[in-house]
Amino acid sequence: VRLSPEEAKLMFQDIQKKQKLSSFDIIQAKLTDDIVLDEETSNYINSIFVSKNINLPDNLNATLREYQERGYRWGVTNLHNGFGIILADDMGLGKTIQAIAIILYLKNNGHLKKKTIIVAPTTLLFNWEKEIQRFAPELSFHSYYGPERKIPEDKDIIITTYQLLVRDIEKLAQHKFDCMIIDEAQ
Repeated sequence: VRLSPEEAKLMFQDIQKKQKLSSFDIIQAKLTDDIVLDEETSNYINSIFVSKNINLPDNLNATLREYQERGYRWGVTNLHNGFGIILADDMGLGKTIQAIAIILYLKNNGHLKKKTIIVAPTTLLFNWEKEIQRFAPELSFHSYYGPERKIPEDKDIIITTYQLLVRDIEKLAQHKFDCMIIDEAQ
């Protein structure tokens, strides 16, 4: 391959830029085969995307289906690796119970120092309350709804709506949350 001096200069400039890759850039380049890594680094990156065998919390009052357990393990693994989670199962397949199991795991293992906030359509507030009470009664929650809206300090979970999140964003932004669940995010 013949390169002109200008082409070579551009290639070396590009290489110098690539030497300052972030972790995300390296993972992205590995997944698209745009980078060649040593075997140890390559194996490590590949292992990030393999769900670990993480047991369900003993205090979860539910028996999950196999695909729900797989979703739970995948979610916890992603969180341990610094990624977020999108549960996009079809309607009625148990995304809520998977989310509750993940919150319970995080609390049981000391990963939640602050609250979790759940933002959902108004029509699903009662469903979240009912499911938390049924499947994880050890998790305390408060519905941030109605005329006297407050955020109590002694609750694990705050449940609110999209409308109230927008309306009270300044008030809610004064609080720190370790975990945020956006239900019906579409």
